[in-house]
Amino acid sequence: MNKQQREDLDRTNELLTRIWGTVIKNKYRNKPNPDEITIDQIESHQGRIQKAIKLLGRNIKYIGEQKVTTSRSIKMYKVLNLDQSKQFAKEPGFFDVIKLIHNTLFPINYDNQHDMDTLCYEHLLDMKKEHVIYVYWNEKEFDIVRGDDRNDIRIYLRASLDKRMKAIMRSLVEHYVHSFFHNHIEDCLGLRSGAIKTEDHFSPKIRNFAAYGHRFTMEKFYGKNGFLDEYTHFRDYFQALIDHMKDFQTHIDKAGGHAAIIEQYRKEIIASLLKKAPLAAFSTLPKKEAYQATSIADQYKNPYLNAFILKNAQYLNYDVLYSDDKDILYIDQNGRCSFAEDTTFQPKFDELELIAGKE
Repeated sequence: MNKQQREDLDRTNELLTRIWGTVIKNKYRNKPNPDEITIDQIESHQGRIQKAIKLLGRNIKYIGEQKVTTSRSIKMYKVLNLDQSKQFAKEPGFFDVIKLIHNTLFPINYDNQHDMDTLCYEHLLDMKKEHVIYVYWNEKEFDIVRGDDRNDIRIYLRASLDKRMKAIMRSLVEHYVHSFFHNHIEDCLGLRSGAIKTEDHFSPKIRNFAAYGHRFTMEKFYGKNGFLDEYTHFRDYFQALIDHMKDFQTHIDKAGGHAAIIEQYRKEIIASLLKKAPLAAFSTLPKKEAYQATSIADQYKNPYLNAFILKNAQYLNYDVLYSDDKDILYIDQNGRCSFAEDTTFQPKFDELELIAGKE
């Protein structure tokens, strides 16, 4: 097979995938005469139409023209040999990773039950033709949900439905942990409100005594508010941070330790969500001003979310969600899950040398 023959074969396969995928989408949409398509659906580029018709050969049949407007008609073709389309099927992928599902779920702003119930389902009309062909020939592998509109057809892999449901419920719990962590820990450990810092970082700005010539004086080194006072202050400050963390750990240990506190907190969240769901499911959406983001508290009051919780309450169970994995989901300051890990401390080389007395 020469280069031109290979290019023609690849192009033919592309066209066959396109027309058969289009017919299958028409079938799912319950269109009359689903195997009839327009010339534009075969090839939209005017300069490539004749070659496309030739390459498709007996897989299509010209059936006349159809009026589009009073002054315009379009050529129509009947698509044949759909039974041969299976060879072009490719299995589609679906969101079943908790970080992706979390970021699809939040922020919770659903205004109808259908969208909430089909979270992370693929819209059939948005799927690639080769994926639609796969669904058509392997329907038993998929959950296919239809909306009120005949064009609203959503699909998800049956084998991943259980994993999806657990990821949604776990996302609800973990986002609650993330959002209200400080208040809960203060209450749990008997600390005053605001005792725990909420900033991601706090970076003291420390002057360098040797940066400029004008600093090279006894007064600036050892006088009031000089460099010795500054460095002594920060030495005491960092020692206080260490002491504070150790004291914090003492409170944690008395309460059972990190893992026990998080487990109990998760169980309390689950119990609270289940308790509030029946009332919230029949409430109205909280009003918000234009361009105003819905608060986290109001997001959890969303009636469609709570109706979803009621219908799938068996998944909102600590042992179901955390029997295999008890890690805390990494949610950043913007409320999004990142595939990056939390930053760890990395000391600078010159700092280590100074501590070791090599400068």
